[in-house]
Amino acid sequence: MLIEQDTVEVEVFRRSDSWRPSYYYWGDMVVLESVELSLSVESIYERVRNEDVIRFLADINP
Repeated sequence: MLIEQDTVEVEVFRRSDSWRPSYYYWGDMVVLESVELSLSVESIYERVRNEDVIRFLADINP
């Protein structure tokens, strides 16, 4: 799992998918099958304050 620090983007690689990346963005749910855990992208970026996050927060809280 790679979490971008400058933009809201989470990249997950799975062996079951031949290590091809799956991309997740604001509003998506990331499922980590190997540990049976689901996380929202919003929760991953909860304490991050970069331009992308500030823009998304402004859109949902005008």
